Amino acid sequence: MINFSLEEIIVLGLLTGLHFVLNLPILKIYVPICLGTISFKTFPLFLIALNFSFLKSFITILFCAVFDWFLSGYPLYTFVFDYAVPYLIILILVSFKNKIISENHKCKNFIFGCVMFFIFAVRLFSHVVSGVLFYEVSFINAFLYNFPSCFANDCINFFLLLFFLKQNHRYRLIHEENGNSFQEL
Repeated sequence: MINFSLEEIIVLGLLTGLHFVLNLPILKIYVPICLGTISFKTFPLFLIALNFSFLKSFITILFCAVFDWFLSGYPLYTFVFDYAVPYLIILILVSFKNKIISENHKCKNFIFGCVMFFIFAVRLFSHVVSGVLFYEVSFINAFLYNFPSCFANDCINFFLLLFFLKQNHRYRLIHEENGNSFQEL
């Protein structure tokens, strides 16, 4: 059985709400010539994966994927390649969380970069496969359509997360002395 503390429920709820707010059409950047949109909606999902356990992250990210699919109005068959795979691949960050967040690990930026590139590649491939299977476009056209928005979205996430990880060394969570309060080093 999985137990959520009140603090975890609040933080997960706030990050999930932020995900949905950042998905509003008014906050998206529309790329000309029908090349999709650039948005910040997946950034809270990356924060969830870096701060919570696999199961808690899985439940929250799957909820976001299902809800986004439901609000999109696309048919059910698009769910796997356009929502489930691109969202749930973010969970790979949970596996490398300790190495990425660690202050002592010498290769943490390299590991983080490799993981983010892998996430980008899987997300792009998933959207391209969706375009080929469901929208009957060629592989090249699907790639050219999806690459700009996937690349821009994941670059934005990479640099925002890199900024947050750099700031992480200045603050650390003190559990023993002050409960769950942040203390500046």
